[in-house]
Amino acid sequence: MHPLQAQFEQVNQSGYLTVSYAPKLPGPKLVDLIQSDWLEHMLQAQKDGRPNLDKRGEGAFLISRFAFLTALVVASCQLTSGQVPRLAGTSTTVNARRESIELFIASNEVLNDDIAAIRQMLIQFYQPMVERVAALTKLAPAKQWALISDALAMTWQFVGEPLGCAEKARQTAMALLTDEKSVLKNRRTSFEEYKLFASPDDSAPTIHQFIRVRAGCCRKFTDDGNYCNTCVYVPKEDRQARISETLWQNYYNRQ
Repeated sequence: MHPLQAQFEQVNQSGYLTVSYAPKLPGPKLVDLIQSDWLEHMLQAQKDGRPNLDKRGEGAFLISRFAFLTALVVASCQLTSGQVPRLAGTSTTVNARRESIELFIASNEVLNDDIAAIRQMLIQFYQPMVERVAALTKLAPAKQWALISDALAMTWQFVGEPLGCAEKARQTAMALLTDEKSVLKNRRTSFEEYKLFASPDDSAPTIHQFIRVRAGCCRKFTDDGNYCNTCVYVPKEDRQARISETLWQNYYNRQ
């Protein structure tokens, strides 16, 4: 049994990621999968529902989704136990679908809650895929690392909110991303606070939410010509107006 088995079982309830401790991996190591036609199939799968997405868009969607899903177990374990499983391409494999991933971990090694060590582990874990995606799609590594940073920020917030430690989760995410010498460092990935009032006379906001500000672009516009509300290419004022409108729409839809 893995030392973090209880945390794995919590993660497995998310519907996004299933984590299993498997001393004998049930398939090729991740480092070998990345070099096989598996990755090409995964890139092609990003066009499902997005038939006009360009090659760099395939790479953007894949690296973003892969980073978000695989980091779920790291964020969950770190926030709930203060330890994380060591992820490495030589001791893991995945069974990936469009919206979820099965992650198999052969090593029972854990890291303590050391931000520098976790940061380095994540960089080493994602590096081979970044290089291969760049070779296959021409999506520059720097753009991929921006997308990974965005994904990690989203992952920690996504995990932290239902645990009741959203502020700690956001602080942890930014600590992971702000080392000056790290490829995860950029000027944009951050969190923006929204306080929206139904009436100017209200003493407390009707909506109070933190939204992740992105540094990378998923290139969705190459499929349908539209930019995401949080797209890095949308001017700040337009982005904030779009997000505020969406938050209000979501609020009234829940009423």
